[in-house]
Amino acid sequence: MVQEQAHRPHRRRRLTLIAGCALAAAVLTACGSSATSSSGTGSGTTGTGAGSGQSPKSGGSVTVIGSLDTQFDPALAFISTFTDGPAMEALYGPGLVYQNAKTGGVEMGFAKSLTSSDNKVWTMVLRSGLKFSDNTPFNAAAVVASIKRIADPATGSTERAIAQTIDAKAVDDTTVKFTLQKPNSQFPSVISQDFALIPSPTAVAKEGSSFAQHPVGAGPFMMGTLTPSVSLALMKNPNYSLYAPNQPYLDNLTFQQVTDQSQAQADLASGQAQTAAVTTGQQMAQLKGIGMSIVESHPVGGAWLDINQGKAPFNDVRARKAVYLALDRKGLANVWAPGNPVSTNYFPPNSPYYDPSLNWPAGDSKQAQDLFNQLAAEGKPVKFSILWPTGTNSTTAQYVASTLNAYKNVSVTVNIKLPAQYVQDLNQTQNYQMTAYGFYNSALFPSTAAVFQTGGALNYEKIADPKLDAALDAMQATSDQTAFKSALHDFVQELTNQYDIIPAQEADIGFVYNPKSVGGVHPVEFGMTALWGEMYRLSA
Repeated sequence: MVQEQAHRPHRRRRLTLIAGCALAAAVLTACGSSATSSSGTGSGTTGTGAGSGQSPKSGGSVTVIGSLDTQFDPALAFISTFTDGPAMEALYGPGLVYQNAKTGGVEMGFAKSLTSSDNKVWTMVLRSGLKFSDNTPFNAAAVVASIKRIADPATGSTERAIAQTIDAKAVDDTTVKFTLQKPNSQFPSVISQDFALIPSPTAVAKEGSSFAQHPVGAGPFMMGTLTPSVSLALMKNPNYSLYAPNQPYLDNLTFQQVTDQSQAQADLASGQAQTAAVTTGQQMAQLKGIGMSIVESHPVGGAWLDINQGKAPFNDVRARKAVYLALDRKGLANVWAPGNPVSTNYFPPNSPYYDPSLNWPAGDSKQAQDLFNQLAAEGKPVKFSILWPTGTNSTTAQYVASTLNAYKNVSVTVNIKLPAQYVQDLNQTQNYQMTAYGFYNSALFPSTAAVFQTGGALNYEKIADPKLDAALDAMQATSDQTAFKSALHDFVQELTNQYDIIPAQEADIGFVYNPKSVGGVHPVEFGMTALWGEMYRLSA
């Protein structure tokens, strides 16, 4: 599957997913008083990433197939995307905390605890003696500096608004106190997704605006050589062993950009590459057929049609409902991601939050036509275009257009734009009516609020619904699981009633590796990256 990561300079991005056929190339929670109490999705990971069972050995290198960004600044990049996540994990991981791909829970990384008695004042204790790869101390002052930098408008981070609600202070060398403007039981998850990756303050000051190309972190690897659109070669960070003795085991880690599925499969089969991430069941079946092992994750979300409520016709819920009911979503899912099941619910069936009473409504072509006729009679015929970038397979967009154009009083076109214009229309100006995106999350927050809450940083659809806002606020305010589930029920019910999204296929992530070549495979986040320090070679 080809995935296009919507990109705007100096901003974090929501994953925009475009149908095609290649290996994944792009997109991208504690409930209680400590980070070990989680409101993760529990969506499940199948398979094992343990490797051969052999003892880890040092030396060697691994090549990862994926897509590459050209900047590696934690204030601007995002851990939970295919484009940014794997390399950022290598340079800065595991971060202060990180998300368990299986449960969605928050796990400790460079921090050893994150606790609160009231969900408003949180205390983080760091592991002592850590250093960045430039030999400067990884301490509480560095954490505070990172959050203040994100909060600074001059940095240009989309997490600025959230950072500005956090008063971070270094109590001592290893203790940070966070005081929030209002209680948030999901704060550990906010840290894991928005503020976990800490850069060296010394390097930030030294490099200035070029830090994104000369990053310095405390992760298992250090910056080597970037060849844009080709490869990123990283080197072992000897200071990482202060956190994890004897790690990283590998001497080198290389990310290789390959967007053609057959070439990627050939590289894995020949041993030129050892790991990758894929997003369709069809790809997973093919790779298993050539001897690859796959750790599967089933996070919240999947591939959805993104409908802009800030523009006609979708500022009318009847138009959204009509289009939803008119589409064969099973057919749409098969065109979009062959081998992936159609989405039936906001949550995958094995999530503890799955409620079959909240399944997406079935299609109804007669009711859809009645709604199209009703809107046309009022002088509001359903007419819109589907925004799509050049250089990607537009089969999904053409499928949607041809299906809807078979109805009366409907006119749909596909508007193919050059990538730069596509990004501007989607991310910067929201000058579109419908497009596509992938929404993958091992936990509910903070991404769910960013996408669906009024004024959210990733709310490109211009959704402004007081009922959604109230439910999201209630989920973030409570530490009580019963109250949380009640608010979550209200959220999904309202999302369904308003036809805010048109879901296509379930999220299905596969972390692929060659079991004859590598061990120590430990996928994290929503399953598209790994704790690279734990990985080791079984053979040259």
